[in-house]
Amino acid sequence: MRRRKLLIGIGATAAGGSAAFGTEAFTSVQAERNVDVAVAGDQSSFIAIQPLDSANAGEYVNTESDNTVELELDGDNSGSGEGVTQDAITQLEDLFRVVNQGSQEVSVYFEDDSDAVTFRVTRSTETSTNGSNGQSLEGAANSVELGVGEQIVVGLTVDTLNNDVSGQLLDNVTLYADANASAPEQSIPEPQYVVDGDGDEPNTFADLSSALSSGEVDAGAVVGVDGSVSITESTAIDISTDDVTVTGFNGRPTIDRDVQDGAFIEASGDGVSIRNLEITEEVTGAGFGGERSILVSGSDVTLDGVRVENQAGSGSPKGNPTIAATGEDTTITNCESINAPISANGASGSLTLTNNYVENVLTEGIFSFGSTAGELDFTVENNEVVNHDIDGENSKEIKIVDNPASVNGESSKAAQIESLLIENAVNSVQVSGDAGTRATPDIVGSGEQFASVNEVLKPDIKGGTAGGSSSQSALVALFEGGEYDSFEDPVEFDKANAVIKGLSRPTLNYDGGYPSAGITFSADDISVENIEFDFFGASNESSKSNFSGGSGLINVGDSAVTFRNAALNVVFVEEDGSVTFDTKGGLSLGNTPGASFINVDIGILNRQAGRPISLDRGRPGGFFVIGQEIRDCTLRGGTKIATGSVADPTVVDNTLTDVANSESLAIDSSAESATVEGNSIEYDDSDPRIGKAFGGAEIRMESSTTDVNGQALADAQAVANELSKANSGSQLASGNAVVVNRSTDPNTRAP
Repeated sequence: MRRRKLLIGIGATAAGGSAAFGTEAFTSVQAERNVDVAVAGDQSSFIAIQPLDSANAGEYVNTESDNTVELELDGDNSGSGEGVTQDAITQLEDLFRVVNQGSQEVSVYFEDDSDAVTFRVTRSTETSTNGSNGQSLEGAANSVELGVGEQIVVGLTVDTLNNDVSGQLLDNVTLYADANASAPEQSIPEPQYVVDGDGDEPNTFADLSSALSSGEVDAGAVVGVDGSVSITESTAIDISTDDVTVTGFNGRPTIDRDVQDGAFIEASGDGVSIRNLEITEEVTGAGFGGERSILVSGSDVTLDGVRVENQAGSGSPKGNPTIAATGEDTTITNCESINAPISANGASGSLTLTNNYVENVLTEGIFSFGSTAGELDFTVENNEVVNHDIDGENSKEIKIVDNPASVNGESSKAAQIESLLIENAVNSVQVSGDAGTRATPDIVGSGEQFASVNEVLKPDIKGGTAGGSSSQSALVALFEGGEYDSFEDPVEFDKANAVIKGLSRPTLNYDGGYPSAGITFSADDISVENIEFDFFGASNESSKSNFSGGSGLINVGDSAVTFRNAALNVVFVEEDGSVTFDTKGGLSLGNTPGASFINVDIGILNRQAGRPISLDRGRPGGFFVIGQEIRDCTLRGGTKIATGSVADPTVVDNTLTDVANSESLAIDSSAESATVEGNSIEYDDSDPRIGKAFGGAEIRMESSTTDVNGQALADAQAVANELSKANSGSQLASGNAVVVNRSTDPNTRAP
């Protein structure tokens, strides 16, 4: 695969073809990002591209000697980055900023040739930025306005999970900075009626309520509020005429609300649009309707670029919303709500909430309730909630009470929750009574949201305490990449149809001490994907008995749980010698007959570099894994496979390494049929005990079934022959491969 290298430079184009600019106004600037060519240095351009002082910038961004900024996504840069992860969604925050160094406002956006790469706004540092956190910057429809001297902080999402990147990840990128077009949230229509604070001229008014009650504003009219004035409104306003637009122009005007009870501005007409306004208020009204600055009750209403701040109580947080939607097919985008949430109460049809910012709220930041179950289609993307749940009720950042028809195109509840977590800058959501969480290593244990991994897995819902044994488990628990400290206590995960997923191969540590199972799964159809679990053993010789006998590290029982693209390790950290792993009666990964393991790496590790592992693998001994289906797995350190009480086990295409003295694959007596093929068994030839147990057989068959690999075989000898032929290993090649230990045909061998 070619290098994922991106050179960032600036070229300039203008009408008439001139590429040279002085300090005069310019028409447009175009920055070509190409894997081969840097057009010009960018530090002195009208549009400057500057690396940030951040960890990601240090790993993925370089500045060349000619001041060209270079993005490298393959780990070949001078930093410590190892490149983006395959088969994952990687979020790269705070890479660089784009600064307007010209003499007039510009709209900036990116165009590129990759579906896997999305340039977007990021707000995760203290660096100021225009745009809404997480907002895509791809295409003119997502452009952001930059005034002179203003900047936008840029990050990347690289999605190699849902896109084919077998070729070049990214070939060409263009940054457009256009002085002739306004960004979408600043696209201001020409007003027919103007609110200028005086109302002395024709078609002008002193305040907004006067304009809308004048009888002059007809359907389709545009009422502009001059951004150079500040207006106080003491009368509630109802925009009841269809298709009216109320918009700020010449900047964003401030309207001071002097109305205490009920909604301040109600958009009851159909097709109404309210844009580019700032509303300040000091409202203490009680009840759901007491603090709404804007109530959307009409159909096809759009709020775009509206900022509302409730300053009552010196800016203390509120639980009732400043912006509320109760109508049909509502769009709320690019809005900010400070000290109060955004909500929908009984909305219908579709509800679009995108690129909004909510800060400092008592409970949820965005919530919806009262809609008819199964009838409302949500689009909720690129929203950010900061400082929620101030009253400590365990509220989530986004909450949808009633069963929606769809969320971001998803119909199943688990997929809806996952989409809300992925598509918004939030760490907790709730849909129809089920919770979802998204963790990063820096917030777990930091006091910001999750005290421990336990609270990520068992967040409970509003009114409950997260993390306890009786807490409700998450329907979706997502973990960003990195290493997570140990669970507080063993966890019982009891949510059916749940998804526990790593977004970029995180490591979850458990050092609670064997024989207590680290995680018990007590519900069906749980999926565990793309996570490494490390179960820490003793750090000194005297306490290694903690890993002898017991119930296992993971307890699944008969629950249907699938581990996919994961790793499960017993880990020792030895500083003064090699590990001697005394399993005595045998150590099981756990009681897992209902589990399936697909492409899972399982085994024993010593994290101390250069320290070997020695297993005292007596009969039956060893570390073994039991499962309903074990496929495409790698089992290390002498780890073995057993089928336990499984009636129809599938053991296919696995690699077992460092096998010592006893069988590496055992089909137990409960099997009524078995599929065992394509497995590769590699012995530890240095172990002198090979051959002492079961004659050194690699596969032991305890079941009396002759239904093997889809064939109805004649007898035990035929079974032994089939198992030998369908699998590979050093002992298979030497003719000492399979033992069928049954009461009727003891010690039948093959070949």
